[in-house]
Amino acid sequence: MATTGLADVIYAGNKRTLAFAVKDSAGAVFDLTGYAVRFAVSEISEDQVVSETAVFEKSDTDPTEIEITDAVNGAVSVYLVGADTASLFGNYHFELEIVDDADSESIVVAEGTMIVRRNISNT
Repeated sequence: MATTGLADVIYAGNKRTLAFAVKDSAGAVFDLTGYAVRFAVSEISEDQVVSETAVFEKSDTDPTEIEITDAVNGAVSVYLVGADTASLFGNYHFELEIVDDADSESIVVAEGTMIVRRNISNT
């Protein structure tokens, strides 16, 4: 079910909206009605090991962080603000996870790499 291998370049301290279209294992649109959504970013070491500790997390419990923009069509927006990435530089791993409100089962639906570059005009 997870969309893997996604990559994005972000400049430290910049605002950014990440848009996701959640699909099921057959590639059909996944209805997010009755699901919560979480997003987490963790560091990737020089030897490509992903840290188990998130450098920041987002949740749809705060609509300024994550918004299910169209539940029936699986559309999700994750809102990054400058403070999320201001102190970051390098390669990071991200995961978008949905949680079934009925049984609290969680499923990673997207994961990939976020490359954070220095923003020389924003220092």
